[in-house]
Amino acid sequence: MARIILGVRLTDPMSGFFAIRKEAFIQIRPLLHPRGFKVMLEMAYLLSLMPSSSIQDVGITFALRKAGKSKLSGGIILSYLKMLFDCRRKRNMFRKMLQQASR
Repeated sequence: MARIILGVRLTDPMSGFFAIRKEAFIQIRPLLHPRGFKVMLEMAYLLSLMPSSSIQDVGITFALRKAGKSKLSGGIILSYLKMLFDCRRKRNMFRKMLQQASR
């Protein structure tokens, strides 16, 4: 859904290992409103709006769960959808703020 709604070009923008340049983080930091584990998606989206930034996947393989239960619930799904649409709605504002921060 992140690929369709936000245009984020990652196969799994919700988990995994990621690293960004300090300069890029400093630019996007004022725009971040992290909500739990969705911080990576928000960062990937903001970085995708920066023309000077590049994002790429580094694949990892997860093992099957041996114990415990998933934390996924209807509330988390709704929160995720709300975040996607909030980011999409704020796209132009984010772009303007990122352009101003890069000057």
